[in-house]
Amino acid sequence: MAREVDWFLGELRDRDWAAAAELLSGWGLPVTEQAKRRLRALAAASGGRICSGDRGYKLTMAMTAEEFGNFDRRMASQEAERKRRRVEAQRVFYGRTNIQP
Repeated sequence: MAREVDWFLGELRDRDWAAAAELLSGWGLPVTEQAKRRLRALAAASGGRICSGDRGYKLTMAMTAEEFGNFDRRMASQEAERKRRRVEAQRVFYGRTNIQP
């Protein structure tokens, strides 16, 4: 995966935001949900070097302060939502009287 991340980083160099469909089409790949998931996985594996947003993907170091602030707030919001769902599920699960191993 590291080689793919490096390739993705190179593709984003000297670009503004790049949408998944634009990237995939430009590479001659079909625009499928599976391919979009792969891009998300590569961004997640980039060690913070690739950020995503409504407009697509962008190198973190190329972002403006406003763009990064929007990214950071969205990530914090998603984190809070995931935590809320996890806590609710824990309450339901551990509230059962018959828990099987």
